[in-house]
Amino acid sequence: LNLGGNMLSAQGMQILGEHLVECEQLTHLDLFKNSLEAEGTAILSKVVEQCKRLTYLDLTANRSCEDGVQSLSSTLGECRALKSLLLRNSLMGDKGMQSLAPLLPRFENLSHLDLRIAFLSQEGISTLFSVLPQCRNITHLNLGQNGLKTSGAAALAKILGHWPMLLNLELDQNFIGDTGAKLLAESIARGECSQLRSLNLEKNCIQDEGVKQLAEALEQCSGLEHLNLKSNEIGAEGAESLKELMALAHARCRPGPAHAGLKIIGLRFKLDSDQSSFPAGISNRDSQYPQGGSPWHGALEEAEREAVE
Repeated sequence: LNLGGNMLSAQGMQILGEHLVECEQLTHLDLFKNSLEAEGTAILSKVVEQCKRLTYLDLTANRSCEDGVQSLSSTLGECRALKSLLLRNSLMGDKGMQSLAPLLPRFENLSHLDLRIAFLSQEGISTLFSVLPQCRNITHLNLGQNGLKTSGAAALAKILGHWPMLLNLELDQNFIGDTGAKLLAESIARGECSQLRSLNLEKNCIQDEGVKQLAEALEQCSGLEHLNLKSNEIGAEGAESLKELMALAHARCRPGPAHAGLKIIGLRFKLDSDQSSFPAGISNRDSQYPQGGSPWHGALEEAEREAVE
């Protein structure tokens, strides 16, 4: 049942809920971008209690908040078959995470977990990371805009090895800095994310030294297709490291028709005042445009066209 992109509030959920509780065979429930908030999410929890075969639940952008997630957590544990749990922009806070986190290991087949903009402090992040290693089948993990900072990146680096099939990791806008980037790089270099296909580190205050170590580590990820490093502080030295990574990806593309290797790389360089220092093989496209006007400052879809060229 897909009801995404509507205006369902608590009242609408109450009306639907009276009938949904009878849908015991329901496996897919998409309520993306409605207006459930805490009250509507609490009503939904009664529906979830009866839908024990649920494998997909999307409550993205419903602002369930602390009370709503706590209500949902009281019944969600019955959905042992859950594979995808999308709670982006839930604003659950630390108390909401305290209710949700103990449930996650119960979902043995959980592969997609989206907790972007959960409003967590270091306490909430620690609560989450204490249980995530038990979720061995994670392939897609989104922790963007959660204020991980260096300490959160360090904690995450220690548990990356628990997800051997991790394909997509979203960590944008977490301000992990060079130190956080280096710690993640060390984990990746040990082969703990060898299946990684997509890595998003946009807006993380990463400088040349951090991106250098990341580029070296990502050579272990032969299937890497998407790398987003936009809006960091990468200069010419960092670009040189990325050039080597792109050259390796290009070489991997040559042998067969599978087109393995890096397809999209989103970057925003911090250029030196001396443009001649920019490494050969990397085009300074940004200098052709006014500030903020380059195609590289847009969405990845726009960057893809440039990368293909």
